[in-house]
Amino acid sequence: MINSPRDPERTLQALVQGVGIHYHQVGEGRPVVLFSGWALDHRFMVHHYEPIFERRRDWRRIYPDMPGMGQTPASPSISSQDDMLAVAIEFVEAVAPAEAVSVVGVSWGAYIALGIAHRLAPRLAGLMLVVPVVRGSPKSRDLPAHELLVGNPHLVATLAPDEMQWAEIAVVQSRESLAAYRATIKPALAVADLPFLERIAERYEFSSPVERLPEVLPAPVLILTGRQDSACGYRDAWPLLDGMPRASYVVLDRAGHDLEDVQPRLFRALATEWLDRVEEYAGRASTADRARVVRRTRG
Repeated sequence: MINSPRDPERTLQALVQGVGIHYHQVGEGRPVVLFSGWALDHRFMVHHYEPIFERRRDWRRIYPDMPGMGQTPASPSISSQDDMLAVAIEFVEAVAPAEAVSVVGVSWGAYIALGIAHRLAPRLAGLMLVVPVVRGSPKSRDLPAHELLVGNPHLVATLAPDEMQWAEIAVVQSRESLAAYRATIKPALAVADLPFLERIAERYEFSSPVERLPEVLPAPVLILTGRQDSACGYRDAWPLLDGMPRASYVVLDRAGHDLEDVQPRLFRALATEWLDRVEEYAGRASTADRARVVRRTRG
């Protein structure tokens, strides 16, 4: 992780619906909340997303562990994906009250981010969805068949039994992708409350679909998908564009569900460009707000 004395790090907790949500916070300034994939914790997002803030200040990055993941305990009051979403919305409102906030989600975290956009669209300064779940049920997803583009049998031969799932889903069997898996996904799975998450997975879909927003989201959006992503696909997110006039929709070749690791240069370039757009949009919004205050004062 890349930090400087201007980027203070803190481990914090927010009480949401009786659950102490553990979260990692870096930096100060405009808030962005980053949600990781299913069963993962803040380490995945910190590892992959902190580098895009290396030369960018004035952002407060908030990385939560959702219930049953990382250091946040499960809760008997949570029994469905709708319950998870309610916790996520309340968490955002707790850590960024009355502020314009940006939201980033990866895989299942993007599903949660979409649910937040349904409820908090006017408050969003930006939305970034990476290899997103758009349809909760895997049976309803439009998925390409798994395709191994770049194999590495020598690397696969070094895997422990509990690492074979990486080889089974990887499109590019690179050392970088495996290193990221070992640093972020494997330790997160080791501490996740899997029985609790398995119960939630039985009601994995939201009660209402999120493919179409109930109102237009005017903020800048980046939807980043992998052409060979056999877990979430790349087609299901297309209908989202109808409600997102400021969206870039990108399908990367040579990219599966571990897109950040196998296309790192393109990932960082696109994420950086999205941050540029968010800052521009937020700056214009602030100027408009100030102008309205001046008009009211003079009136």
